[in-house]
Amino acid sequence: MSDNENNVSVESSHSPQKRKAFYREYLGKTKVLQENVGKNTITTLRTIMANTDIINEDEEAIDKANYTDEVLLDSEVMYVSSDVLKRCTETLNKDMSPYDHTEFAEKILSYVRLRPDTMLEEAHWPILTDEVLKCLNVTPQYSYLLGTLKPLEKRHIAKRKQGPRDIQVATKRPENVQAVDKVEHGVEETVRKIKTLVSHHYKTNDKPLDFFKLILNPVDFGRTVENMLHVSFLIRDGLLQLTKDKRGKLVVQPSSKEACTNAKRKGNDSHIQNVMSINAGQWQILKETYHLDGAMINFTTSVHL
Repeated sequence: MSDNENNVSVESSHSPQKRKAFYREYLGKTKVLQENVGKNTITTLRTIMANTDIINEDEEAIDKANYTDEVLLDSEVMYVSSDVLKRCTETLNKDMSPYDHTEFAEKILSYVRLRPDTMLEEAHWPILTDEVLKCLNVTPQYSYLLGTLKPLEKRHIAKRKQGPRDIQVATKRPENVQAVDKVEHGVEETVRKIKTLVSHHYKTNDKPLDFFKLILNPVDFGRTVENMLHVSFLIRDGLLQLTKDKRGKLVVQPSSKEACTNAKRKGNDSHIQNVMSINAGQWQILKETYHLDGAMINFTTSVHL
């Protein structure tokens, strides 16, 4: 108990006028707290209630009967004090209800960013893309590329009936017979050279190679189709990647070592076949667009990248 409170108890036991003055003073302070609820409201109210209890305990029962105005002032102080406690409770609930943890975190982050000794860098989430995708079963997406997949109209070919002369014709052995294993070996060698060509261009120029510039043969439409199929096999096996650049053109680049290793480990399950088609009209348009002097896939002569 403070010295001020002890003085109150001594003086109040000898002077009814001073007791009334103290009651009026505490009633005024309590009304001020009623109008302005703040951080120190509870502490101030606790002190006022302790002082009024001291005054009330020092009064005799006869004094309370003779001085009813003191009892009235005491009851007013109690009433206003209870209203102050009610307002404190409402203020506490009102301050706690709108709490939002997301808003609170954003305010802390904004405060830290404004500090002169703090430097924050953006999180490099794309670094984790390859690792996270390994844990997800991603469904492959299919889309048309530059309209080259536009199907042609199917022509109905009537089957020719076999006549009696066709049955009697003796079979002749073809004059030029080429071994199948030699053909397959030639295709594999061509595909390997195409992969080497794309890899060399990527290492030398540090950028992907234009797809149509790679496959286009300006003097032979059949070679163009053949080159397209060879590149398609490399893309299917995961050795090359077919993408679009910023201008929307198809480009080809070698796959990374990690992608090649994953393709070999998964086998045929991870293969993606790019089925493409091109007709003579489209081939003619591509020739006029690219103005190529010669075919890039021409391993009989030196290739200039």
